[in-house]
Parts: sequence; C-alpha cells; structure tokens
Amino acid sequence: MLKRLLMASVCAASLLPPIAGYADDAYDLLQEGRRTDRLATSASGSTAVERIAADFPGTFGTPEQTRKLVTGLRDGTLKGKSHGTMGYGEIYIALALTQAYAASKSLSTDSAMSEILSQRIDGKGWGKIALDLGLNLGQIVSRLRSGNERLAAAFERPAAKGGDRAPQAERVARPERPVRPERAGRN
Repeated sequence: MLKRLLMASVCAASLLPPIAGYADDAYDLLQEGRRTDRLATSASGSTAVERIAADFPGTFGTPEQTRKLVTGLRDGTLKGKSHGTMGYGEIYIALALTQAYAASKSLSTDSAMSEILSQRIDGKGWGKIALDLGLNLGQIVSRLRSGNERLAAAFERPAAKGGDRAPQAERVARPERPVRPERAGRN
C-alpha cells in the first residue's frame, strides 16, 4: 500500500508544471521589461520605437507598419483595441509573445495580438499569459534580454563606449609611511 502511494505521488509530481522555474522566468521577464523602460527613456521616443520595431523584422508587416504598431501600443491609439497606454517594456513583451504565439499556433499576428491583449486587459500578468498560451517563458525572457542589450548599445553615449573620453585625473602618489622609532631597530 505504501509503495503504491509513493508511486502515485511521484507520478502526480511529474505532471505538475515546473512552478519554481516559471516563477523565476516571470520575475526575470518583469525585470527585463523594466530595464527596457529605463533604456528607452534615456533616448528619444522615436529612437526607442525604431529600435524596438527593428527587433521584429517582417513579423508585423513592413518596418513602417511595425513602427506604427509600437506607437499605437505606446499611446493607446491602436485601431479597434482598447488596451490603454503601455510602456516600452510591455510593448516589447507583447510583441515577443505575439510572435511566439502566432508561430506556435499558425495564427495571424493580428489574431494572436488580439488574444494576448484581451488577456492582458482581463488583468493577467505577462507570465500567466505565456503559461496559458503554452509558450516557453524562458525563451521570451531571453529574447527580451537580447533586445535590451541591443537597446543599451544603441543608446550608449560615445564617452561610455570609449570614444572621446574625458581625460582622467592622474593618480596622486601615496606618501611614504613614516618609520616608527620603536620599530626601526627590529628586523
């Protein structure tokens, strides 16, 4: 009896989703989204839109259509979708989820985006949406992290890259330590 109970417990545990990994990925997704917001605010809005749109070539139509989509999500003017305004991190997450969901289910990006935005409007978090749609959240986090690296590289100032650095102050030499008389005779 005990052996059967143990086997049933092991089988049941193997069917559960890896909650710890999911929680870590959901936290990382949130942190990377916030990082996207910080990076994007360090540049002009048009530059941020341009860089985010460049990470999704051909997925949402022409580059101009992708820029319009990003702008529409940013200011809440996306046709036919009442979703409110979104930060750049949320926009990147929405686009990455849409792309992954559309590819996994052979859907159009419009219907995938509608599904994702409707779940978001219903109050679900990005991690929960990804889990409900059967998407690999770790891949989305990785994609966002790579996008953030490209954003950071695009928004760095030349001085930070090592180009025109300001001259550094010369290091002042340390004065020599005085020799203590009580220790001078010891070796």
